Amino acid sequence: QAIGASVTVLLTNILMFVLGMRLVTSIVDYNKAKLLKMYGKVFIAAAAMGVISFVLKSYLNIFIVVAIGGVSYFALLFAVKAFTKEDILSVAASFKR
Repeated sequence: QAIGASVTVLLTNILMFVLGMRLVTSIVDYNKAKLLKMYGKVFIAAAAMGVISFVLKSYLNIFIVVAIGGVSYFALLFAVKAFTKEDILSVAASFKR
């Protein structure tokens, strides 16, 4: 039952994403190739984080695995250049207000 619910949520999110992207194109012009490249980078980082977490879950406490997974995800995003140092500084500056 839990697997069926997970699949349903996944498929619903994919459908909402696809429909949302179609709607966005009617409102805003964007570079599809650049967007797909960014999604690829995010997917690579997420897949690597999943593998790291899956391997470590047998050896470490779940809270430690979650922390390592989170840190590894952002480190991998930075490594594949999904965001830059300037992006980080921009976000940090927005919190200084």
